[in-house]
Amino acid sequence: MSIPSPTTEKVNMGLERDKFESPRDLRDWLSVERKLVRVTSQRRIKEASDLVAAYETGKLTSRQAKKQFAAYAIRWPNRLCLDESTEIEIEAEVTGFEPNPTGKTPYRPIRRARVRNGVHN
Repeated sequence: MSIPSPTTEKVNMGLERDKFESPRDLRDWLSVERKLVRVTSQRRIKEASDLVAAYETGKLTSRQAKKQFAAYAIRWPNRLCLDESTEIEIEAEVTGFEPNPTGKTPYRPIRRARVRNGVHN
């Protein structure tokens, strides 16, 4: 367990109390937030990549891969830790598909608004 630096402790305290005494406090918080997101993303991607590589190269059986995937899903329960509607929007942006409200198929290509002469169609 690491000991938080005075800066991190101050930033976390400010965040918890919803109180920033200066713009620098908010800038410091943003700096820590960026680092946390970057490190978390790197670890998560490495873990997922290692799992896929091990299965592709035959180092894992199907059963072992399923077991490790289940452990991964427990370790990283939410893909983006967002509310459901925001996560759906981001997933649609990444995949190009959105949930199909008709229910005929689970997903449909995103219908992008067309703009002609300044009017959305």
